[in-house]
Amino acid sequence: MGSCAAVHYKVAIVLTGVVTLVMLIIMCIVYVHPYNKTKDFEEGECTVLSHYIKILYDKECNCYQVDDSSYSSTTYCDYGDFECLKIFVSFFDNQRNRTALLYESDKSFASDSECSYPVCDTYDPDYIYTATGKYKEDQDYLNFRDKYTETGASFYCHYHPVKAEAIIQRLVTKKQAISSTLGTLCAGAILMALIALACVIWRRN
Repeated sequence: MGSCAAVHYKVAIVLTGVVTLVMLIIMCIVYVHPYNKTKDFEEGECTVLSHYIKILYDKECNCYQVDDSSYSSTTYCDYGDFECLKIFVSFFDNQRNRTALLYESDKSFASDSECSYPVCDTYDPDYIYTATGKYKEDQDYLNFRDKYTETGASFYCHYHPVKAEAIIQRLVTKKQAISSTLGTLCAGAILMALIALACVIWRRN
């Protein structure tokens, strides 16, 4: 009975470590990666030069898996012809007029560096036009497209001092990037320590 309980505690510690690792990977993708991609960006004013829309045919988006049985699973995706919006802007840096491809935010830049707005966020996955079989365009995307494609429009932005890259909004701060990873590590370590302590107390009793 004692050895069985000890095994259970060990399994619990291992599972906690695995969950902590998975959560750490998620935090790195959501917070650390976008921050690292744009940490060198500087503040300035961008002016729209031009834009164009490229259609990505038979693009797959928002894929997920459904378990069919204990041994197999099926992957489902949204397939469609989606817009890849490219917006080009100009800005002054060290008395020089430079141009760059504009991105909606640091997170969208980290997830899709090809288009100004993430392709898989340009449509409403819950609405398909019956007549055409095409997805309805997402309203947030339409608002973004209408606001930031007017030639000559100027707005606050962040740009890279060397590369031809600019973003409109920075969603992840240095504090968030650090606290998300340290918080996850600390939570996992504390939980594993508590499980180990419970195991020690149980053995002594």
